[in-house]
Amino acid sequence: FGKIAMSGGASPEFLIEDVFIGGGCFDITNVVGIGEPGGRGTFVDGGSTILLNDGVALCTGDVGIGNGPNNSNGAGSNIGGPTSDPDLDLLTGGNLFNVQGIEFDFQPTLPSISFQYVFASEEYCEYVNSGFNDVFGFFISGPGISGGFSYNGQNIAVLPSSGIFVSINNVNHLTNTGYFVPNQDNCGGTTNMNDIQYDGWTQVLVAVANVVPCETYHIRL
Repeated sequence: FGKIAMSGGASPEFLIEDVFIGGGCFDITNVVGIGEPGGRGTFVDGGSTILLNDGVALCTGDVGIGNGPNNSNGAGSNIGGPTSDPDLDLLTGGNLFNVQGIEFDFQPTLPSISFQYVFASEEYCEYVNSGFNDVFGFFISGPGISGGFSYNGQNIAVLPSSGIFVSINNVNHLTNTGYFVPNQDNCGGTTNMNDIQYDGWTQVLVAVANVVPCETYHIRL
């Protein structure tokens, strides 16, 4: 493995059909990007840092900032973007900035779907338990799903065996520490300062949902 390499410039359709899903195993339609295009892209060679080798990167700043080394405790860029979201508003209860994501429809071919992901932030750990709380949501809606989000959707970006959603206040060096990987001294230690800029991230988490094959579902990341 080498340094993680994050880059932008890919369309939302490519990111979902060829990277996130891959292999043409689902029928994908109505792919729409949320937020500024500069915050969407791909990563490769992530195996030695976040333990995922490649995938889609969704960032509230420019995608390339994630590339190592970790030479700043507050790297970032303000690329703008939406300041509200119908689902994240329900999670945070506070002001939103730089909302970034992708949404799409799909028809599963199996009765259960699962996706691996890692949540990373430059707001670790100086902003833990402050008014600034980076947050991630993985919302799915469709037949058999009931959760109170858009289209009666459910957030499946939660810690295992709990309903705790993924954010810097919920997973960090003080809370749910078993799911947290520090990469800055103020987080209690470093992991890989050379290969990645982020000051902390979660262990690999899995979003799981039971679905009805051949029915249409909607996902918002």
